[in-house]
Amino acid sequence: MVNPTSRRGAWRKKALLVLFGLALALAVGEAFLRWAVPYRFYYKFARFEIERADPLPPGDQHADILLGPGMAPADGGIGYKLRPNMRARMVSSEFDIAVSTNAQGLRNGVIGPKTKTRVLFLGDSFTMGYGVEAEQAFPAVYGELAGPEVEVINGGIMGYNPYNVANFLEHEALDYKPDVVVVQFEPRGDVCIAGGPAEFVGKHQVPYKSTIKNFALRSHLVMLVVQRLKTNASTRRWLMNRGLLGRFDDDRIFNENFADICRDNLTRLDKLIGKMKNLCDEHGVELVFFLTPLREQIDADILRTHFDYNLIAYDLEKIDLTAPNRTLAELAAKHGVRLIDPTGRFRRECANTLCYFTGYDIHFTPRGHRLAAQSLIDAGLITPGEHP
Repeated sequence: MVNPTSRRGAWRKKALLVLFGLALALAVGEAFLRWAVPYRFYYKFARFEIERADPLPPGDQHADILLGPGMAPADGGIGYKLRPNMRARMVSSEFDIAVSTNAQGLRNGVIGPKTKTRVLFLGDSFTMGYGVEAEQAFPAVYGELAGPEVEVINGGIMGYNPYNVANFLEHEALDYKPDVVVVQFEPRGDVCIAGGPAEFVGKHQVPYKSTIKNFALRSHLVMLVVQRLKTNASTRRWLMNRGLLGRFDDDRIFNENFADICRDNLTRLDKLIGKMKNLCDEHGVELVFFLTPLREQIDADILRTHFDYNLIAYDLEKIDLTAPNRTLAELAAKHGVRLIDPTGRFRRECANTLCYFTGYDIHFTPRGHRLAAQSLIDAGLITPGEHP
């Protein structure tokens, strides 16, 4: 008679051998893809490679394994900033750039005493210059075009929304004594989706499932499997219906009923704009809004691709691509804030999406940044002699 304990031991050994064989097969598959067809199936999402920066306490390390090493927590509802005194490279499948910060955690040089007209740019990754060198970002290009009598400060931080910007304006930015504050808006997240400031997420705050997902995104084999699953419409629909795969939200954003769909967040944004306007008025600072167009608003082919991916029937004639723009224009006008919207110009001058990266990345190329800066110049952001 076979001993039950021996039988369990034999099954345990078999299970371990199967698991070992599976792990070995996965490792061999991963190694083969990296050797034979490097980055053919794998998109290298942007990550920071830190050369040096002010040290962070263990509890202040961000959970994002790619961009987190370049971020530090900030008080006053600001959420976070770039790490102070950082020298790093930001690397992806589409770019490899240098990122340097000052003592305030901004992608800017030392902010000294004010000696000329000072323009402070606030916003998200578009303002920061995500994917381009510091001198190619539109705030720097604007300073170049505006001339030596204008000083520019780049206060853009990736991931910021208007709530982070308003808190930064209240607790720090106005101490830089700007004459003009330019707040950059992105039509999707900033106008409709954001309902509060983006927060710093420490490593200890992340559930183990998110940690596993972050590591899986670095696997060529996992990315290959995900790509193959996405190409099958039935599988993609099944995954999206169960929340395992995200959808593009273009049908919600570029909708003639945009104001109704986003009503609650627009009510909060209305109050926030009033707060920013009052803060600037109290300090004798001019507040200007600048809207950075989305790729989908410029290139109809990208919009079609998104709707096809979502498996949604659509009629491009009924899509309202400027609904977020008009809504922001109405809110800005209500509070007496000037809005500069270069969307029309981008449509005319950005043929074949040359103003944007062409892969996963949604940001401006150097050409897009230069066009944005030129739009600010042509809109008369600063009138000669208007500011001391």
